[in-house]
Order: sequence, then structure tokens, then C-alpha cells
Amino acid sequence: MMDRRQVAKVLEGIAGPLSDLVLLGEGHFVVAWLANGSSVYRFAKHPAAALSLRREACLLPRLAPHLPLKVPRPRYYELSLDPLVAFAAHDLLVGETLSREEFTALGSHRQDYCAAQIAQFLIALHQSDLEWARQCDIDVRDFQSYYSDVAIRFEQHMAAHIRDARNCNYIRSVFEEFLSDDAAHFRSSALIHGDLSVPHILWDQEDAKITAIIDFGDMIIADPAGDLAGLYENYGPEFMRYLMRHSPSADLEALLQRVYRFYELAWIDWAVNVFEEQRQDDTPLVLNELSRLRHNAPLNVWRAMLPR
Repeated sequence: MMDRRQVAKVLEGIAGPLSDLVLLGEGHFVVAWLANGSSVYRFAKHPAAALSLRREACLLPRLAPHLPLKVPRPRYYELSLDPLVAFAAHDLLVGETLSREEFTALGSHRQDYCAAQIAQFLIALHQSDLEWARQCDIDVRDFQSYYSDVAIRFEQHMAAHIRDARNCNYIRSVFEEFLSDDAAHFRSSALIHGDLSVPHILWDQEDAKITAIIDFGDMIIADPAGDLAGLYENYGPEFMRYLMRHSPSADLEALLQRVYRFYELAWIDWAVNVFEEQRQDDTPLVLNELSRLRHNAPLNVWRAMLPR
């Protein structure tokens, strides 16, 4: 990873003299810097990250005018250094991350307004032209193939570490039900954000309104329920009840059953990665959460997301 001095040298060659350079944060794919208080530069940490940044820069500037909330409009750069330096730049989008606690503390009218903003954003995103996405090499999720692979990796890396056989049987039952039946009801029919979580939803605390959606690195053509599952994981059933008031779906129960199934599968996918990568600090959390999910599985907890 480049240090501050190296980043400054690269950016000065692109944008001219810098008055300020601040590290914004780091994830598995990118390291983000804020330059001159107004421009965000996201540096790829590996080739897969560079491809992701390139796809964002291809699609988002075209998509942005058709979305009701602001999104980044990145420009992609590659510098033939040793090793190759790949990064994307976009204007800083104003707002703070909207936490679950902050949403819960809002009055019902403002909760409904924020949920309505996100609902309208998702409707526009999920109805966007898939030809644009294909032209930018956005992947299409093959659910059968993808989760068959996760099931194999579960047996290879995680199953032996679960002492409670009931928890193992629960995960196996999720895979079996999905791969034998549920997968046929899931459609890769829409462009989805792929990681709608607290760090990627910005809001204006004073006006209590959503201002922007950021970080589209996990964009994929998949089932729209995938985005709703991310919102459920991050904001819980109360948020989803408000969101469902603004859903265009004619069958909310069927939709929410798919949302909860996606939630289970996404969590299991993450848990398998924890064991595969031997992230021992996360394993107690995984095992505790696994027991909770197993207890909830027969309770139809997705019903708590239905609007009242």
C-alpha cells in the first residue's frame, strides 16, 4: 500500500498542487483519500479492485442522472508504474452515515420519509437499463452455481468447527432448501447495489433526509431482494416496515420471504469466509449469531417486516 507521500505525488501529477490530503478509510478493495477537502480518490489494493473501480466509472456517470439520490460519478485512472497504480476519483458527496440508532431515534414521520427516499432510489436503480450494465461488464449472479460453491466451502472450512450439530444441520438445510427449490424463484433481473449498509447511506442529520448513496463496488445483476436483505441486516425490521409501505410489489409476503432467505445466505457466506480466512477474532461472533439464526428459522421472523 502506498503511503501518504506516494499518494500525494501521484495525485499532484493528476490534479495539481494539494493543500490537504486526509486518509478517509480502508477496506478489502480500496484505500480512500480526501484531497483538498473536496475530491475523493479510491486506490485499488489488487487487480480485482481495479476492475471494480473501472466498472463503477463506466456505469455510474451514465446512471446518476436517472437516480433520485446523489451517487458518485467517478473517473478512472491507471498509471503504468511498478506495480500498476489504479484509482478512481469523484467529488465528495456531503452527508454523514445514517446509523440504525439514529434512524430509530427519529419520529415516525421522518422515519417514513427516509425510508421512502431509499425506496424511490431502489425502484429507479432496479428498473435501470440492464444494457448499460452489460456494456460495463457488470456480472450476472448465477444463484445455483454461486451458492453450490458456498455450500462446498462450508463443508471444507467451517463445518468441523461447529460443535452443536443442530447449527450445522440448520446451515445444511438452508443450502438444501435454496438449491432444490428456492433458487428457481430468484431472478437475476435487475442491477442492484450489492452492499446497502450503514457506511454507504449518507444523510443530513439536521434536515433528517437521505443525501447520497456511495460505494457501488459490489454492483451486480441479481434479484432486487438482495438489496433489501442488506437493509434488513443493517437497520432491522422496523426500518423494513416503513420501506415496505413504498414497495411496488403486489405480494409483500413472497418478497419478504425472499429477503430473509437472502439475509440468511449472505450471512452464511460471510461466516464461511471468516473460517476460510482464519479470522479468529470474528469466530465467537459467528458462532453466537449462528445459534440465534437457527432459533429464528422456524419462527417466520420475516413477518416482522410487514407494514402495520
